[in-house]
Amino acid sequence: MVSAILLAAGASLRMGYDKLLLPLSGKPILFHCIENILLSKAKELVLVLRKENKKIISSLINKNIRVIINSEPERGISSSLILGWSNISSESKGGMIMLGDMPFISFRVIDDLISKFLRGKKGIVYPVYKGKKGHPVILDKKYDHDIKSLRGDEGARSIVEKNKNDVEEVEVNDKGVILDIDNYKDYIRLKDSII
Repeated sequence: MVSAILLAAGASLRMGYDKLLLPLSGKPILFHCIENILLSKAKELVLVLRKENKKIISSLINKNIRVIINSEPERGISSSLILGWSNISSESKGGMIMLGDMPFISFRVIDDLISKFLRGKKGIVYPVYKGKKGHPVILDKKYDHDIKSLRGDEGARSIVEKNKNDVEEVEVNDKGVILDIDNYKDYIRLKDSII
């Protein structure tokens, strides 16, 4: 099985307020990410939030989601990644790392990546759209030490770069794997996109 780790503890500094709660096609940005994971073949969802996200937490009651609070999100994305990774099931072969500001990644792409990872022989799998590396990335449990050694804003990409011989790139015809909402300009440009 593969566990999904959804990183959503950032402070949205470039946006100025919590971008993950901005409406997109009738629901908050983050909820699109959650729904796509829950529709996919991922066996569990570990959601990493900061404590200020009480609104999100209360709305997730009764869903099959493990919510983990990052009490020190200012330590960078690595702190959320390590927390999420440390809380995936011991039965998982690997963890799929997703970002809360990428709502256009479809469950079909997620399923395709999981299938390639489980059937293949590589320890790292990620999508590529028209030559551009995308998200999410799946890492085998053998990278446990590498993940727990990350610091600051260092993410999974640094592990990918160090282990290029253990990578399977999956060509996808879905631009969602490279679309993220970093700032208000991105939001305005993408908010009317069909999900």
